[in-house]
Amino acid sequence: MNKAKLLEISKNWRSVFSSLIVLTLPLAAEVNEVDRSVEGEVLNERVVQLPEYVVTGTALPMRAFEAASDISVLSGDEKLRLQTASLGESLDYLPSVSSISTGAGVGKPVIRGLSGTRIRMLQDGIGVNYQQFGVRHPPNIDPFLAERVELVRGVSSILYGSDAFGGAVNAISPRIDYAAPDQVRQSGRFTYGYESGNDLHTGGVQFGVAGERWGVVGAFVYRDAGNLEVPDVETWNGSSPSGQPSDIPRFDGELPFTDFEQRNGMVKVGYLFGTTEATLRYERWEHANNYLEPDGTGIGVQLENNLLQADLAGVLSANWDWRASYTWNQNLRYANAPGTPLPVENRNVDLERQSHTVRTEFIRGTVEDRFSGTLGFEGLYEEQESKGLGAFTPGGQVENLALFGLGRMVEDPWTFEFGLRYDYRSQKADRSQTRKPNLPPPGAELENDYNVLTASLGAIYQVNDSLALAGNLNRGFRAPSLFELYANGIHGGVAAIQIGRSDLDEETSLGGDLQARWRSDRLDWTATAYVTSFSDYIFLADSGLPGTPPTFVADQDDALLYGGDLTVTHRTTDWLTLEGAYEWVRGELDRGGDVPLLPADQLRLEAVFHRDSLGWMESPEFRIGIRHARSKDSAGPQEPFSQFDGNPNFGTASTDAYTLLDLGFGFRYRDLRVDLFVKNLADEDYRDFLDTYKGYALSPGRSVGIRTSLDF
Repeated sequence: MNKAKLLEISKNWRSVFSSLIVLTLPLAAEVNEVDRSVEGEVLNERVVQLPEYVVTGTALPMRAFEAASDISVLSGDEKLRLQTASLGESLDYLPSVSSISTGAGVGKPVIRGLSGTRIRMLQDGIGVNYQQFGVRHPPNIDPFLAERVELVRGVSSILYGSDAFGGAVNAISPRIDYAAPDQVRQSGRFTYGYESGNDLHTGGVQFGVAGERWGVVGAFVYRDAGNLEVPDVETWNGSSPSGQPSDIPRFDGELPFTDFEQRNGMVKVGYLFGTTEATLRYERWEHANNYLEPDGTGIGVQLENNLLQADLAGVLSANWDWRASYTWNQNLRYANAPGTPLPVENRNVDLERQSHTVRTEFIRGTVEDRFSGTLGFEGLYEEQESKGLGAFTPGGQVENLALFGLGRMVEDPWTFEFGLRYDYRSQKADRSQTRKPNLPPPGAELENDYNVLTASLGAIYQVNDSLALAGNLNRGFRAPSLFELYANGIHGGVAAIQIGRSDLDEETSLGGDLQARWRSDRLDWTATAYVTSFSDYIFLADSGLPGTPPTFVADQDDALLYGGDLTVTHRTTDWLTLEGAYEWVRGELDRGGDVPLLPADQLRLEAVFHRDSLGWMESPEFRIGIRHARSKDSAGPQEPFSQFDGNPNFGTASTDAYTLLDLGFGFRYRDLRVDLFVKNLADEDYRDFLDTYKGYALSPGRSVGIRTSLDF
């Protein structure tokens, strides 16, 4: 994309955003005349309540237990204990959530068996695109930079658009804690962590300073990891003697070319105009890592993401709030040619994607009102340049305009939630923004337009103070991506040739779920069952053509996904809490065979021993956890890395059952928090089904670690 074009696009979108600001200024001025005592009451109430409320996938802020949608939150000390360099690993313990991993630095969330472009990644409610067309492409979101991470399961397309088939993950930035008049409030936290399994060092700082009407918060983190350690076992020695197991790995011990480095940071400034808050946030995410290839070589990849978000939010009246935002997001992906590890210098793959998003929402009422809800508009313009000679996806443009509404009606003991969304979407492949010749291929249809109406209906029935029953019906839509339509080349990160199909139809879905929730002083449990029917589900399948690397071609078929989970927490005594979860998911293609990239059935059990204090230690807790995964067969040709099931020398795409033992111990001492842990205590040799190294290496071995944080 040339500079003139960029300037024109930026000018147009700045004009749109400026118009929104001009339109809202009279409203803000009117609100500024509200009595100061009322203003303080509203602001203080929000500061106190927001941490207890969820805002993802709901018509307005509410407690997760009161929402029809199935929502989980990672925040507070739990986030300090679980957050890692990988967003997928940080969320992996949640029900019906798994992670597609590639070493310790790359983890893609899987929600109810769906991942990649079927999961919407959000930052403060705005969708961000991270070129997620590859199984080894991680979300460009660092939990360390967020105050909390909210996850909603099931179709969330009404609020967040067509890529929210399986759910949404929303990283919510730290709020500014404004001070009382004539005071300045300051806070901060230093963090350090270490893990032995890949010699990972993590250092970070978070800070905040605010007066009565202004404030600044920020966070910076640096991570440096060496190669991953897996158990020592018998490996392939270059020949295949009679009787040698076909699934023997090629590598063990220290895996070469599995190191990574991250530098991530965020700064957010805010100012209060009466009851209107204006914020401006800049966030940068930078990740460089090597991928181990099946032949023992490495490929270096560098990822960068820049995000600038301007936000206005305030009170219109006693019943209406509003929010207007503009988000600019730049995503860069550089990769060496196969067999060339870090640093990235030749840029065989050089992809740049820029997006501009304008969003306006009007929120009516509170959870106490009989009628409440959200009305909104969202506009997106996205442009991609494919500047590398080795690139396998073209450049192009995507435009999306949407109107949406999500309402809530309370008729005790029932609560109903209903939503409707209209999208106009246009996407175009552009040869002038693609350096590689013949991409897209000659004769391919380059432009596709979609007019889509999606809907949702949810209900929750409060049987009594402890028991609630919830259900949801949703209609979803997803347009095939530029990659799925036009890919043509070697994807070095997965050691395969991948080819798109320009005649792919859009995906549509009809899904539903039922859930029972119980909350009491001693016992909490949640049981969920869900099913989703897909028309024209898109996937890549091994063509069976001879040659190395294998060739995968885009295909589609109707599909049915169904599954469920059960989670139980029992506060057995004042010093012992028992937790358990079981989850499973199945997926079938209409013409036969399984849907790819589904996790294995999994059982998790944990005993937590805790006290209010133990000597000088505050809130000490000792955890014993067991993770058991059942064996799982590859889905066949449509499964990524399925070629290893037929490799006569080494590797497998199917996995055996395994059981892992984890330990943890944590406590506070004044402003210091310490968490010690051991993952895979027995150094069990195993392969996780969603580990993309499973074809030629084992999953991580024993890792001993520490995470510390000091508040100041």
